[in-house]
Amino acid sequence: MSAVRARSSMGLAVAVSASLAFSTIGTLASPLLDAGWSPAAVATFRLLIAAAVLAIPGALALRAPGALRALFRARLRVVLYAVLAVSGTQLCYFAAIQRIPVGLALLIQYLAPIGLLLFMWARTRRRPVTMVLVGSGVAVLGLVLVIGVGGSGGVDPIGLLYSLTAAIGVAIYYVLGAVADDGVPPVAFAASTILIGGLVTGAAAFVGLLPWSAPKVDVTMLGSHLPWFLPVLAIAILATAYAYVAGIIGSSRLGARTASFLGLLEVVFAVTLSWIFLGQSLAPVQMIGVALVLGGVAMIRPEETPAVVTLPVDPDAVAPVSRVPLTTGTIPLPAVLEPVAATTAAIAIVAAAQIAADEGGFEPIENGMLAEPDPAPVEDGVAEEETSVEDFDLAAFEAAYGAPSAERGSEHLDHDETSGRNPPTRPLALAG
Repeated sequence: MSAVRARSSMGLAVAVSASLAFSTIGTLASPLLDAGWSPAAVATFRLLIAAAVLAIPGALALRAPGALRALFRARLRVVLYAVLAVSGTQLCYFAAIQRIPVGLALLIQYLAPIGLLLFMWARTRRRPVTMVLVGSGVAVLGLVLVIGVGGSGGVDPIGLLYSLTAAIGVAIYYVLGAVADDGVPPVAFAASTILIGGLVTGAAAFVGLLPWSAPKVDVTMLGSHLPWFLPVLAIAILATAYAYVAGIIGSSRLGARTASFLGLLEVVFAVTLSWIFLGQSLAPVQMIGVALVLGGVAMIRPEETPAVVTLPVDPDAVAPVSRVPLTTGTIPLPAVLEPVAATTAAIAIVAAAQIAADEGGFEPIENGMLAEPDPAPVEDGVAEEETSVEDFDLAAFEAAYGAPSAERGSEHLDHDETSGRNPPTRPLALAG
């Protein structure tokens, strides 16, 4: 029992340090963004440099007996983690903040722990204890107060879809990171997934899915002018390389549920660091929110028996990578990816339609292209009906308005001055 508690205590400390490391991204990236860097450039540089930093430690970790074979067996988990958790979350977040307020995008993204909780509840039919539910609600309320949801006007549903997918990516980060004892060293797993994620993010920017700007100019940070590469290196080493390794270790020791709620501390740390180093003041309501987040997270205790996926004794046997832990026990990996597949398919359809509309020069729907046509003019409460060629009576027309001629002009055809009535529309076949 003491070994389990020691494992949980170590996991708790590592997970909190991961949240602290991730929270430095905003403070360190702010000078770069102010200098003209695009978010995609910051993300690509941080991932690729972090992969280079972890290359040697990862290679050394793979020298352990059976480690390289285990990494190959876990290739599905590596690719899914890299594409969905590392790169997909960032790409969807960048796409979301172009359509909806940043606060709303962050709020939806950080609802991932609630999604995990509800998902496991639905899959296992096991209701979480009351303290966990209360703590979840308190933490989310505090999150709303800390982040806030600004902006006005309607909310873009596509932006909400992108934010929801980013939240699913965060959930996948905790779920796949919580796979323990499958023989893959955490450093090697982090190095390989960060490298793949960086390549995917860079490729998305290269093909034009994301704007790219990375001016090599000095930046202002903490009142000093520094070379651009110093904050980039700090982000890559602290907020990426260490943060991902620590997050993977923390998730494997605590389980996905507890680790995901500890991830909410990232918001608390971020606003605190911005207050200390960037001079961004904290409103009283944000301070209340910070207290609620801390109190809510404290109510959510680690799982008593962290889920573990154990390798068979035979090193040549296939590892059970098709099942991953969530809270207690395991669930099929396809079940984890069901919401990911559905949301990704919806985004793919929307993106394809948007690209087709851009190529065809069509106006977007919100500009009123598909709006209902204006109603026809009404006379005495009855809308006029357009006259077709077959129904047009030329004799009646000439009797009422006279025969059309060049001498008479078009005054009778355009408007009847005495009655104030517009004449019936003249068919195109008789025009001229």
